[in-house]
Amino acid sequence: MILPLLQNKINYNKRQKLYFNEYSSGVAVYVLEGFEQEEVVVPQTYKGKNIVRVTGFKNNKKIKKVTLPGTITTIDSYAFSECLALEEIVFTSTPT
Repeated sequence: MILPLLQNKINYNKRQKLYFNEYSSGVAVYVLEGFEQEEVVVPQTYKGKNIVRVTGFKNNKKIKKVTLPGTITTIDSYAFSECLALEEIVFTSTPT
């Protein structure tokens, strides 16, 4: 499924070091190369919209654990490719 990206809706959260793309039906989350944290906890919402898609953590050499909210409906094919340190992906059903 292809979601239409809302114009100028790419946002960066400094505290979490996550990037968010806002779509009409929800929000996608990703990190850029060079992300240095070993654990990532993706929140359930961003600016009042559910986070529904994981688009990119690929090629990250540091991430060991990713916790995703139950709102996620799509994980892109190569979202975690070449994440050589990744040991665990946890899905929660309660708000994170």
